[in-house]
Amino acid sequence: LELTYTYTTPIIPWDVFTIYEEGILAGTYFVSIISEGQPSATFVVSAQDGSKRLADYFITDSYNITYVTYARYWIELFLNEVGLDYTFTTAGSGGVLGTNTALGLMTAYEQIIYLLQISGWFITFGADGEAIVGKSARGAASGILDATDVIEIKINKNDSMYRNKVVVWGHGDPTTSRWVFSSVLRHTKWDYDSNDIRAVVISNSTIPSVADAFMLANKVLAEFGHLTVEKEAVVTGARNIRVGNVVRLDTDIFSGAGVTTTLAVSMSKSGLTTRVVLDERCP
Repeated sequence: LELTYTYTTPIIPWDVFTIYEEGILAGTYFVSIISEGQPSATFVVSAQDGSKRLADYFITDSYNITYVTYARYWIELFLNEVGLDYTFTTAGSGGVLGTNTALGLMTAYEQIIYLLQISGWFITFGADGEAIVGKSARGAASGILDATDVIEIKINKNDSMYRNKVVVWGHGDPTTSRWVFSSVLRHTKWDYDSNDIRAVVISNSTIPSVADAFMLANKVLAEFGHLTVEKEAVVTGARNIRVGNVVRLDTDIFSGAGVTTTLAVSMSKSGLTTRVVLDERCP
């Protein structure tokens, strides 16, 4: 938030900003940094959503897991310790924690992110600051953006994220004295030659079996065994689109559907615009 130097109300870290759009609460944010904006005679306030409360809270207790337990219990425990209101959009218990898993002695953000990752869940924050925990899934369709909506469009087609080999390491199996392991190589038409091998390695002690390791390897190849085609469009106004929604573009440059991976709304003297990026891929 950029403010004129004549703004006199003191602002300090952890102050709360609430943002309204057309009279509707759009977000709750905690101040992180206040910086001078010279020579433009302004100052800039940087704020963060409820994840700041997790990032700034250090878990002082340590826990050594010696029994079967599931991630949801610990996520709820740490969210309660931080003092955040939360809602789960899934009834599941989350991932199982391996024996001798160590928890605590880190920030609540780092700890909860780990627990989310082994569960296949996400965390986001509602307009009122409430934490929302759920299972990652492709969102609903959000209509069509055509030439009357799109101000600017760019297509980026590249092989930077292309992979044709996956190696997976899991935990040690004490009954067989072997490691959980899989290695899958699948050449495609995008390889430069037969020696073009681009590998990704997954290593996680919670992968329980060789069957799971091969399942993960094949899923990764299905996702990364082709070229990346990112679509970036700038459209007029604010749109009813959320990250994860499927959006269809219908323009002379590109026509087709994609999953929203980045969404940014900005206001300037030129007007209100929304930047929508489709089909970015995790590095």
